[in-house]
Amino acid sequence: MKWTHFCLPLLLVLLSPALTGQQTGDGKLSTYEMIPGQSLTSRTGKVVTYHLAVSDTTVNFTGNPTPALATNGSIPAPTLAFTEGDSARIYVTNYTGGTVSFHWHGLLLPNEFDGVPLLNTELIQPGATYVAAFPIIQHGTYWYHSHTEFQEQKGMYGPIVIQPKAGIPTKEKVVVLSDFTEQNPHEVLRQIKRHTDWYAIKRTAVQSYGGALATGNLGKQIWLEWNRMPSMDLADVYYNAFLANGKIADAYPTLTAGETIRLRVINGSASSHFWLQFAGGKMTVVSADGQEVAPVEVDKLLIATAETYDIEVTLPTDGRYEFRATSWDRYKHTSVWLGQGAEHAAPTLPKVDYFALTKEMKDMMAAMPDMQMGKAPNDIPEPRVYPIGEAPSNEDIQMESMMQMGMEMGMDHSKMNHDMPDMKHDTVPEPKMDHDMPGMDHSKMDHGKMNHDMPGMKHDTVPEPKMDHDMPGMDHSKMDHSKMNHDMPGMKSDSTPAGKTISAKEMDGKTMDTGMQMGSNAPMGVMLTGYYELKEANPNETIFDYNMLRSEQPTVLKEDRPVRVVHLYLGGNMLRYVWMINNQPLSAADKIMIEKGENVRFVFHNTTMMSHPMHLHGHFFRVVNNQGDHAPLKHTVNVAPMETTIIEFAATEDKDWFFHCHLLYHMMSGMARIIGYEGSSDLLIKDKVDYDNFAMDDLKYFGMASVSALSNGTWADLAYFNLNKEFSLEGETDYDGNFEVEGKAMRYLDPRQFFSAYVGAEIDGEREMDAETGKLGTETKVLALAGVRYFLPMMIWSDLRVDHRGRLELQLEREDIPLTTRWRASAMGRYNFMEQRAEYAFGTSYQVGQYWAVVGIYDSDYGLGGGIKFIW
Repeated sequence: MKWTHFCLPLLLVLLSPALTGQQTGDGKLSTYEMIPGQSLTSRTGKVVTYHLAVSDTTVNFTGNPTPALATNGSIPAPTLAFTEGDSARIYVTNYTGGTVSFHWHGLLLPNEFDGVPLLNTELIQPGATYVAAFPIIQHGTYWYHSHTEFQEQKGMYGPIVIQPKAGIPTKEKVVVLSDFTEQNPHEVLRQIKRHTDWYAIKRTAVQSYGGALATGNLGKQIWLEWNRMPSMDLADVYYNAFLANGKIADAYPTLTAGETIRLRVINGSASSHFWLQFAGGKMTVVSADGQEVAPVEVDKLLIATAETYDIEVTLPTDGRYEFRATSWDRYKHTSVWLGQGAEHAAPTLPKVDYFALTKEMKDMMAAMPDMQMGKAPNDIPEPRVYPIGEAPSNEDIQMESMMQMGMEMGMDHSKMNHDMPDMKHDTVPEPKMDHDMPGMDHSKMDHGKMNHDMPGMKHDTVPEPKMDHDMPGMDHSKMDHSKMNHDMPGMKSDSTPAGKTISAKEMDGKTMDTGMQMGSNAPMGVMLTGYYELKEANPNETIFDYNMLRSEQPTVLKEDRPVRVVHLYLGGNMLRYVWMINNQPLSAADKIMIEKGENVRFVFHNTTMMSHPMHLHGHFFRVVNNQGDHAPLKHTVNVAPMETTIIEFAATEDKDWFFHCHLLYHMMSGMARIIGYEGSSDLLIKDKVDYDNFAMDDLKYFGMASVSALSNGTWADLAYFNLNKEFSLEGETDYDGNFEVEGKAMRYLDPRQFFSAYVGAEIDGEREMDAETGKLGTETKVLALAGVRYFLPMMIWSDLRVDHRGRLELQLEREDIPLTTRWRASAMGRYNFMEQRAEYAFGTSYQVGQYWAVVGIYDSDYGLGGGIKFIW
């Protein structure tokens, strides 16, 4: 008995590092000295154990049974509750037929438990049990989700709630928001890449020529297409439902009049932002991404995918009050009802005015004439490490970004037609429409070496950096300094003397003619999301933006470190649904290397019409806003369209960490990177083969097809394509035996994917009478082809080809001209220069369902016909 009393405590002591996910015997214990906004915590504590079982299931949220993935039989997965200082031990057992994974989103933990398969954590094989063990060194609201393919969309997500040691006195409720589709997520991505309008039709988001004409917006529609942009949009996917805690509507009936509740709101959706509002009055934001902030009262808040906010609301009287989350494209919502009694619903947000968004986009582009939408500049600044005290200020980086986009002092305001909200000026000529625009629719950690001077530690105030150093990517010899003593474009500068240079700080808060503010007082993280439209409709309301977030503790980084500045241009092409950083998808990019002991500054330049919630694993970063030393700490930041956003963090870790857009379909289509620490051995990425295995998602192939069975013949199109390659087969035949078949192997050559080259073959068959025998026969000819394609303004594809006989041919084609919401038109013209022969065709179609349409066509070779088109 005495032996047992002696050995059992000894055994527990020896096992305690394993129970907390730490390594022994190699000097790699983490000190975890200080966490942003957290108190000093010990490395060990009460071991809290959870057992999670992942299994296939079927759900029915909308009346149609849908395959899904449940954890412990539920969607969302169970809440993992801890107290700061605990040690987590989580068993995950895989009862599905495929591999699974879990990433602990926002938790600071050893690299090997981060949960990104093939990067730092092994996949959990069918039938296997995985154990994640790590210390809980923070508090706040977080979540966990799969990082394997599309499993997050299918239900593998759940909340993590970590209480501070002192506890929270108010009542609280977890609210996990998510989006639900009845379609297989693989099919969803294929449909998006196929670029049909079906999801926009279902979301009432189509911008058509008929709609433009009826509302006086024809000029905006033409401007869009002249600039090779499909219709403006906010979201990519049509969802059958939005859920709160796995329900169309959830409830918390025990709340009574005068009581306050803290709602721990988690956006666990795959690709949706939500507008939050409360029927009982204002909401008070008290925490963002698990980090406490100075309380701020708001009427509306846009929560981006993967973000969390703690929001306190108070029931004003007895009754049932709605806390509503409306999808950012405002066609559906989900709710949590608080209290009981008479219902008080939150106001229904108006439908999105997409033409107003087009106008907002148009005005922003006019203010940034040198910016190429969807594409990084040719001279992307290389990552640069500045010696201590010599890094440019964040204000100067913002100024440089504006200048690179053409926002130079002395800009010609007469070229700007900016009917933005709050703008007052006479009508001016249309802006030039010559922008090159893509079709955008829019491991084991070496803990012994860790220096945990995390953001949020109290340091001495950092002196103002020198502001006259060479900026990364700037060539002062090419700058026209004569333009630099004038007002910033469109700034209201009545108080600014002529010829006075406006510094970054003096610029702060001034307003452009576009109605957009410059500098730190501009609304941040919400541009082109409908913010201005809602603000104009409700001028007395407070609508949240990042500039309202103020950390309760200073977050300034230590000044005694070198600073690495990395410019990241977020780009892509909506027509082919390819998303990139610095003109490269993950599969084609190198790691972004940083070094332990330096401060790292990421400068995001969003060159697209879409928002991108960027998430960095294993770190918190400062979001540089107008709060100075009290800038908020986050793990996910929404980079709004056309916005330059700066984040910075202390490089205190090691090994590889994932960094990506948290819109699932953007990440799977290339918008991601690996952040690697110099001199650190990787866990699973040992060579190029390992890297390629991890980064292959954006290289996957997809198929599409259509068959039109018409009265005058049959038309068929097949394609098999990936990121930059496409193999296609097109054919048409009449009922007399005449036919044409063409096959091509094509590669896109530029980042915008406007330009491509191909080789192929064409086989033509023509029925004709044999002069000698008098019998009908088919004369067949086979041609080898080579050609190039280029995407022209007005969404026209040009195709210049030559066959093996040297015969040159030019084709111009425009498909899917949106006449109304479901009615489309198309046109094609082809001219053979050697034969001096022209062919042409006109078509129209009405989209009845996702996979079929009624069509009519006139073809110069096949005549007039009509019938059904099947679309896959």
